[in-house]
Amino acid sequence: MSERKSGFDDLGAALEHGIADSDAGRGKPARNVFDRLEEKYLTMAKVEGLVGPTRRAVISPNANGTNVRTWNRDPNDAD
Repeated sequence: MSERKSGFDDLGAALEHGIADSDAGRGKPARNVFDRLEEKYLTMAKVEGLVGPTRRAVISPNANGTNVRTWNRDPNDAD
């Protein structure tokens, strides 16, 4: 049980540290991080041939209303 409490204490300390960093203006806006990651992985997918003229990224809301990115084959593309 003490290991579990110690884990929660560590988690609490990490959250407090993160909140303090955020309040102090340290860190990057999530939108900027997500945009950079999207560009990085889209480029990787293009290099691997997973995305191109016949495949496209589709952004659609899931059941929770948050946007989900999926890779779909263009329905107009004949294999």
